[in-house]
Amino acid sequence: DPYSDRVPYKAFGVNLIADQPFWQGEEVSFSFSLGTGGTATFFGNGSNATPFYIVKSAGGEDAYITNLGDMPSWVTWQITAPMTSFSLGIGGLVAACGGKSASTISGVDGSLQLVKRFPNSGLVAGDVRLPISLADKTGVLSASSAAKLPQTLTGRIVTADSDERETVVASVTAEQHGKNLSVPYWPFVFAMEKVGTYALVLDVAPDVELTFQIEERENVLTPLNGDALPPFDTPTVDDNRGVDPICTKPEGMCPFHSVTLTDALKSGKPVVYLIGTPAYCKTGTCAPGLDALIDVAESVGDSAVFVHADVYKDKTATVAAPAVQAYKLNYEPVLYITDAKGILVNRLDAVFDENEIRSVLAAAGIS
Repeated sequence: DPYSDRVPYKAFGVNLIADQPFWQGEEVSFSFSLGTGGTATFFGNGSNATPFYIVKSAGGEDAYITNLGDMPSWVTWQITAPMTSFSLGIGGLVAACGGKSASTISGVDGSLQLVKRFPNSGLVAGDVRLPISLADKTGVLSASSAAKLPQTLTGRIVTADSDERETVVASVTAEQHGKNLSVPYWPFVFAMEKVGTYALVLDVAPDVELTFQIEERENVLTPLNGDALPPFDTPTVDDNRGVDPICTKPEGMCPFHSVTLTDALKSGKPVVYLIGTPAYCKTGTCAPGLDALIDVAESVGDSAVFVHADVYKDKTATVAAPAVQAYKLNYEPVLYITDAKGILVNRLDAVFDENEIRSVLAAAGIS
């Protein structure tokens, strides 16, 4: 109303996404002892108060942590007594347990760290895939970093649920991947037999380890290799089923929304099913993953049916889409590959490039 003396306003929802919400750093250990110090108590000798002695301070070595974002941020550590010991660490993205490791990779600034690129849950006995990246005190090592990143990484798998480290898999190998990705990764694939907590130890950084857990199969709610992939009526161009937009590919809708997953599984062909959101991806790998899948699908042709489901119900990116809820997912992206009978034969979690997609599809007879 131009004649009103009130200032017009409108409320808009703002969705803030932290693509890289973690600080990164290596574990720093320091031992110190407590003593009674001098002869005078804090409250004065002869007082009725409990003797409280001031002792000299104890300090450790420098700890380097890196803020990978473009805004300043602060970290606060709080230690509450009483205790006999404490430790400070960086949880989630980077796991660097043990001592410092002098890397054999040239150009690394400080000690080498391992960056977890796989989800914290959903690993069971059988073939296990652990994609990792590398980091130093400057941050995650990208393809353009000063470090000369190796094409091949080797290592071993050890037990991690006790102080005694027992080798479970004597040798594991991963080749570098990262076509059209800014940060390369190395996917280790190996067989595990028993439930438990384990660690990956690299030969280039033997004092640093990355832990993971093998769970009981019945405790994992998401589809696993060997299961029949559950059918689901994914949104299509003919019926969005309450999801808008059905595809958040910035350049326009991808070609994988013509049939539902349910119909795809009835086609008698292998099915390649991607759940991921190019526009709102938390890992920064969904958009290049979808682009890679489009390129692969063009060369594969009609030997398989490709289906894509986005992660959120609408543009607010606050409510998970039914496809995510149906599989009880707590991460993305994820790529499911089935055989012609709809049995899940492989699954790629969190990060994958065109070369790895082509390799796993070829192994499933899709080429």
